[in-house]
Amino acid sequence: MGADEVPMDDKAKRMRDLLSSFYSPDPSNSNTNSKHASLDDINSTSFDPDQYMNILAYKCNLEGLLQRHVEMAAEIKNLDTDLQMLVYENYNKFISATDTIKRHDEE
Repeated sequence: MGADEVPMDDKAKRMRDLLSSFYSPDPSNSNTNSKHASLDDINSTSFDPDQYMNILAYKCNLEGLLQRHVEMAAEIKNLDTDLQMLVYENYNKFISATDTIKRHDEE
């Protein structure tokens, strides 16, 4: 356990494992196989950003680094847009459900 990790109780561990299994695109990407994950797999639980940046800086020239920056900025913008849309859709569903409950209570 790292110095910055807080010890988890059993309920928190189960919740983390459930969320991990739900959101993991590949069941073989569990903690037992994380050591074999690619160094540039940002979605891996074993992703090391410092090591990734060191390898990227070693392999790419300035133009390649700038291109990767542009690509990552576009990915971030797309993810932000997707997240905003999900929040908006869920908020609308919540408001609709609230309105339905109010109408039902008024009857």
